[in-house]
Amino acid sequence: MDSPAYTKIHTPLSIGSLCVPNRVFTAPVAGISDSAYRSIVRSFGCGLCWSELIMARGITEKNEKTFDLLKIDSADRPIVVQLGGGEPSFFAQAARTARGYGADAIDINCGCPVPKMVKRGYGVGLMKEPDTIAAIVESVKKAVDIPVTVKIRAGFSREHPDAVTVAKQAEQAGADAITVHGRYRDDFFRGHSNWDVIAEVKKAVSIPVIGNGDITTAQDAYDMIAHTGCDAVMAGRSTFGRPWLIREILNGSEPDHSVSLLLETIGRHAQLLMDVHGEHQGCLKLRTILMYYTKGIKHIKALRPEIIKIETAADFQSIRDAIERLCSGDTGAHSGTRP
Repeated sequence: MDSPAYTKIHTPLSIGSLCVPNRVFTAPVAGISDSAYRSIVRSFGCGLCWSELIMARGITEKNEKTFDLLKIDSADRPIVVQLGGGEPSFFAQAARTARGYGADAIDINCGCPVPKMVKRGYGVGLMKEPDTIAAIVESVKKAVDIPVTVKIRAGFSREHPDAVTVAKQAEQAGADAITVHGRYRDDFFRGHSNWDVIAEVKKAVSIPVIGNGDITTAQDAYDMIAHTGCDAVMAGRSTFGRPWLIREILNGSEPDHSVSLLLETIGRHAQLLMDVHGEHQGCLKLRTILMYYTKGIKHIKALRPEIIKIETAADFQSIRDAIERLCSGDTGAHSGTRP
């Protein structure tokens, strides 16, 4: 493939002092983007991974479960640790701790639309307070010697399309990059991502802008770059159960619906989850992950009650064999499509 967008994707990108080999990234998603997921997407060529959302206050209060999310090994780098909350002082302390655990950059979550976050003024709720975002960025920049980025949405609401304002203030406060998801808070993940907003932010700031939202194919990634001028693309939900999308974007290839790829990836992901979390907890997480991997498989509905009962490695192997039988019974069983 020969296009400006394709060439751009393969060009290294500097985010502050951090240089990454390509411009295809994966999004931070609570409960999904753990070290097992990151290992899988890295194997398909992901240029930069984000951690799950980690609450800054949980780190400062030394919450054990929060610290589990901070475990980073040498193979899990470069990595951006995303922090959530609303108090600048907590962010500074949490960022220092994350830096000590191996974070290569810190990301400030200003985009999560979940009600319990927004009610407290966290996540996308922060977009109503650009001065607070700027204060958080300033406090983190003073606390650590690694890049600081901010992830935002198009705005809190259509009545408050604040992306450009927030991005400019974040840049002035010292942010090294901005990620823009083109939906508003009330959209959650419904409808379409407004790429025009990403383009507006790109025109308004001089730091790298990462586009996010509605990248479900390689062509979507190229189209987003062409439409917005963004410096990198971030794929999120479309990689759940289809992490090879990263490789398709990098290679400019058509979607891979092969059963062998599906089964091989499921097997690796399952083993990683059990290695990271232990057999029991790994299998509990695997229940959710397999729901994503098996979307589009004909007749999978009959198997779902068994998937949500997985408790052991042996249970998983039985499910894996059943998935193979379903796919083998119909060459088009694994469509790879997403609703």
